Amino acid sequence: MSVPVELPDLRAAVARQAPFAYLLTVSDDAGPHVVAVVPTVGDESITCDAGNRSRANARARPNVSLLWP
Repeated sequence: MSVPVELPDLRAAVARQAPFAYLLTVSDDAGPHVVAVVPTVGDESITCDAGNRSRANARARPNVSLLWP
């Protein structure tokens, strides 16, 4: 189920979720790449540590998704 969240409400919505999320990126061959990350919601961005493959995918195709379980 998808729950829409307005940007001003994002920090509070994330605080109610699991402490981790899934980072979804797309590889060079259009395959999905999914890893668990611990995102930090800042005032103007969401950041997280990610591995080499996730970073390379995100640099090449910056439209990524975060999914909280």
